[in-house]
Amino acid sequence: MKKFQRRDRISSSLAFACLMSAITPGLAQDAAKSAPEKWRPKDGLYDMDDGGAFVVPCEHSGSHQIELAKRLIGENEVYKCIVTKVTDVDANMLRLNANCDDVSDGKIKSVITLRKIDDKSFFMSWSSDQGSRFTYCEAIDAGGNK
Repeated sequence: MKKFQRRDRISSSLAFACLMSAITPGLAQDAAKSAPEKWRPKDGLYDMDDGGAFVVPCEHSGSHQIELAKRLIGENEVYKCIVTKVTDVDANMLRLNANCDDVSDGKIKSVITLRKIDDKSFFMSWSSDQGSRFTYCEAIDAGGNK
């Protein structure tokens, strides 16, 4: 009798293991599909867009360089920030810790928040200001032509 009980337990355990190995890859694939894609602004030139009727973003050239892949944010000679940490606040918002060298403030540590507006623009605010909308500049050649 004990022989049959042991054989039944082994058979049950083997059947359970086979069932779990068949289900687990499907669960892992579902988890990978449901994970939200992390938003990052496209690396390149951006121009401040205050929404004014007379301002055309990127009309001549973009002034703000955003390169998160290189951990760099800057504006010509005005400021340059090296990003030390990127935190995903949610699917459409980033918090960046950065060491900045600013013309008016010198070397400072900053917290920069980027909030996605659409595929080509985001709202950027610093720890000490209200923030501004930035719009991606399409490819601009050396002469400033699009």
